Amino acid sequence: MSVELDEWLSEQEAAEAIKKSIRTLRDWRRKGLGPPYAFFGRTPKYRTSALVEHFRGSEIDPVRARKSRATPGSRGSQVTTGGE
Repeated sequence: MSVELDEWLSEQEAAEAIKKSIRTLRDWRRKGLGPPYAFFGRTPKYRTSALVEHFRGSEIDPVRARKSRATPGSRGSQVTTGGE
């Protein structure tokens, strides 16, 4: 029976792959943020596919907001009168 495992990256390899520092990965783990990981003994490891999925899931698809246009004459068209 053959079992195929995903490639596991060390902390250093994962940091290089996502162009972040090891310190950032450690901060993310401490805060419960960032990509999923597992400990092999005391060594944190990251699955390559988990890194890809984590960042794919955090993609932002920007939608251009439509600018509202003021109607002609709406600016300063209100006249206030003194209280009589």
